Amino acid sequence: MRLQSAWRARARRQNLIRLGIRPVEVYKATRSHRGYWWMPGTSIVQRALNNRCLTERGVPSLRQQWIAMHCGQQNQQFNPAAVNLTGTA
Repeated sequence: MRLQSAWRARARRQNLIRLGIRPVEVYKATRSHRGYWWMPGTSIVQRALNNRCLTERGVPSLRQQWIAMHCGQQNQQFNPAAVNLTGTA
């Protein structure tokens, strides 16, 4: 199944409800005529596809990959929660 066909209006409604979003809110998201690139930016889709959901589906964490690449495995006492990824100190 192609990703685009999985998120067309009817399938979008079914998928969002399956992911735990209330039907009243799903109605708001599926009435939009905007394209596929706009949908991930909506708060409804962001709540449905949160980090826990993505981790359960096997999507790798970009944050963990960045930490491993820049900090390496040499520091075993490293606390990933303390890393500032915003670029501000």
